[in-house]
Amino acid sequence: MRYHLLIICTFLALTAAAQNLPNGLSFFYENGLKGIKTKDGKTLVPAIYDEIEAFEKGRARAYREEKTGFLNLAGLEVIPVKFDFIDVFVDGRALAIQGNTIGNIDESGRWKKKLEAEWIGPFENGRAMVKQKGRWGLLNSELKWVVAAQHQSLVDAGFGYYIFGNKGKFGLLDENGHVYLKAEFDSIHPFVDGLARVQRKGKWGLYHQAARMQVEPRFEQLGEFKNGEAPARLNGKAVRIDIDGEPLTD
Repeated sequence: MRYHLLIICTFLALTAAAQNLPNGLSFFYENGLKGIKTKDGKTLVPAIYDEIEAFEKGRARAYREEKTGFLNLAGLEVIPVKFDFIDVFVDGRALAIQGNTIGNIDESGRWKKKLEAEWIGPFENGRAMVKQKGRWGLLNSELKWVVAAQHQSLVDAGFGYYIFGNKGKFGLLDENGHVYLKAEFDSIHPFVDGLARVQRKGKWGLYHQAARMQVEPRFEQLGEFKNGEAPARLNGKAVRIDIDGEPLTD
């Protein structure tokens, strides 16, 4: 039964691959790299790509050495494989990243709108952390600043929050730029299981993902929570507390 299933899966995979390649074209591999041959066995695209995806509307996305671009049915790179990231095309435009440049390209790979930055992070949930002129901000997929590049540091805290830092103090804002905690904290950790450890005036507490202070900062030390409890130090004494900051008894 296992072998029959393997044969069926292999057949379906080959059938799907064939359906994704029009005009009798087929993929082939050489030295671990991928290329395309014509129906009479001639090489249309040499095996120089790490991956070539299915053709859609006469184009296929290709990858080589962590770069991406697009091939056409003639085997030509209509968009050179030189971009770090290319999003889905909508109305002939796609968001793209190449080195320190981010912007929109047309279907030939030409920049239609772009900006330069010192560092561009990956887009997650329509947001990318960007460093420009030594300051950090958040860009959306329309290349609009939802958080202006004005912070000395910016860290993804999870759950749609970001930790921002200025002049040695830290605060918390969301993906739309709304500030939930002002930059008056000594330290803010990323969220774990919906809770973030925060330190203010040398004391530790907990901030909840639902935008509320779960435990006001009052502990001299506060470790990571495991199974709903964490080691802490209160008034010089070592204790174990629950997620509400209440001491646990053995």
